Amino acid sequence: MAQQGHRVIGVDRDEGKVNHIREKKAPFYEPGLAPIVENTVAAGRLTATTVLEEALANADVAMVCVGTPSDKNGNLSLEQLHRVAEQIAAFLPQRNSPLTVAIRSTVWPGTCEDLYERFFHRSPLVRIVSNPEFLREGSAVKDFLEPSLLVVGGTGESAVKQVASLYAGLPVEACLVALRTSETIKYACNAFHALKVAFANEIGSLCERIDVPASEVMATLCEDHKLNVSAAY
Repeated sequence: MAQQGHRVIGVDRDEGKVNHIREKKAPFYEPGLAPIVENTVAAGRLTATTVLEEALANADVAMVCVGTPSDKNGNLSLEQLHRVAEQIAAFLPQRNSPLTVAIRSTVWPGTCEDLYERFFHRSPLVRIVSNPEFLREGSAVKDFLEPSLLVVGGTGESAVKQVASLYAGLPVEACLVALRTSETIKYACNAFHALKVAFANEIGSLCERIDVPASEVMATLCEDHKLNVSAAY
């Protein structure tokens, strides 16, 4: 985001990560990330803090990117998301201008509506948007700069367009949808990607048994863009 020209203030409870940013260093390894951090910090477009209020004071958009790990029963844990929402809500009385809260985390449909009701109490100062993340570990920078999909969902057109405009200049057309639709699209993508992995593994196992080159089978299957790699069926 900072490389795209936006002023970004990162917030994290981990002081070590924050200090890395302040020292123009990436807080973790990701191919291509280090020079972006170095250049954007030097240009004054990227900073970091452990104090949420500092980041929210003049922010137009708060992008929430916390983890939603699986609980023992398989449900997503929203503990981190709820904690951040509560912290943002506590700061709202100090603001006079609206704040768009964009949820990047993977959440089940209806979560954003629940956050708006439960923590923000339908405050006119908050506009909540679903902007799911489609970044893969190990190729996150490339995935951001060359996105395969950009989805922004919400109930207010101005907030949805505001978040979509953050990605202006990237080679992708934003899909502007309803709030629950956006949350569901993320789940559908995750499920389909897992399905493709499982299917490829099954074909691989079969090919190994019958002495057929699995990579050639799958590469050829993917050559069919009308039926196989498409919206057909």
